[in-house]
Formats: sequence, C-alpha cells, structure tokens
Amino acid sequence: MASPSTLQAGPGTRGSNLPAPPRDRRPLLAGLAVLLILVGALASGLIAYRSGSRSDVLVAAHEIKPGETITAEDFTTTRVASDGAEVIDAASLDNFLNTQALVTIPEGTLVNRSMFVTGSAVPADAVVVGLVLTAQQQPAQPIKVGDVVRLFRSAQSGESTGGSTGSAGEVLANAVKVMEVGRSAEGSSSTRVSVLVSAEAASQLIPASTAGQVAVAKLAANTKPAVDLQGN
Repeated sequence: MASPSTLQAGPGTRGSNLPAPPRDRRPLLAGLAVLLILVGALASGLIAYRSGSRSDVLVAAHEIKPGETITAEDFTTTRVASDGAEVIDAASLDNFLNTQALVTIPEGTLVNRSMFVTGSAVPADAVVVGLVLTAQQQPAQPIKVGDVVRLFRSAQSGESTGGSTGSAGEVLANAVKVMEVGRSAEGSSSTRVSVLVSAEAASQLIPASTAGQVAVAKLAANTKPAVDLQGN
C-alpha cells in the first residue's frame, strides 16, 4: 500500500501536467478589425477624391488632318478624371488656335500637346502638292492619310503635255507622306491626293501632275517619309 506521502504527491503531479488556460485573443482580433476598417476607409476616401478630381478637357469635334490649321470649331469638351492623363484643359483653348495638326486626329479623341505645332507644320524646304489620280494610277489598296507612297511618271514622254517631259516609270518622288485623300468629284473614279514633298521633288512633280502623268505605289507601313511634318 502506498504511503500517505505518495498519495499526496500524486494529485500534485497530475495537476502540474494540465494545459494552461487559453489566452484571451479578443483584444488582438479587435485591434486587427480596427486596422482593417481604417485601411478600408482610407482607400474609399482616396477613390472618392480621385473620382471627384475631374475637369473639362478638349476633344476633337471631327477628324482633323495633318497640317490643318486649328480653329475653335475643331474642338468640343468633355469632363474626365484627368489625374496623370495627357490631356489639354479646356481653359487652354486659345493657346492652340492657329497651330497646325501633326497627325490625323480622329473625331472624339482626347487631344494632347504633342499633336500640334505652333506655326506651320510644313518644313521650310517642303511643299504640299495636290494630285488627281485615275483608277489606273492608284494602287489596288485604298490610299489613306498618313500612308507613305512612291510617285512614278505614268505616261511616255511623247504623250506629255504642259511642258512635262520624262520616261514612263521614272520615279518622281520617293517615300512621300500622304496628307489628304478625297474624291475628285461626286460619282468620279478619280481620287484627289495631297502629298508632302521636298521643294526639289516638287519641281518635277507639279508639271507631271498638271499633265495627269503621276501614278502612286504604296510602300511598307513602317517606311519613313523622306520629308515629314515638323515635330514628327
């Protein structure tokens, strides 16, 4: 039989092996919940601030072509969140009147400063020449503003008129930029095209154009024009 001292020691030993009572985690969870609430409130406030930071900016009222002189009628306005966006505040309209477009700007585009140049966009040593092309003088794919094309003489020298002379197939201008495209007349198959060329190339191109002796071939989309608008 166990001695009384042994019996008394037993319960004490068992008591020392019992797990400690769990710690109360409620203060920690409550603190985490408060932190999450504060972060959520901060994020909501930031979103509300940004959504409220809106201003009136300029928008192209219609398609604007390269080299076109800008007037107030070329713009309308819309209200957008302008934080970090490359846009022009509507209050700055006067600063862009009488500038010239450097690129084709589709209707509804939010315009930015890089699209315009003060003064003439055409370099001093370049000119814009107008051509009227028959269906036979155009490539199979339609010509668009911004295309880069090569211009050839399309008639034999014996067929030339208006003082234009040269051989059929002669290159009149290489890698020129198309500035404008339109129908020559309603119901006509001819196309009216304006191209940007050097003054030197224009001396040959204008007589050939007057004689109706210019044919066009489109070049690869990544071809750089020999002459471009200032700022491009």
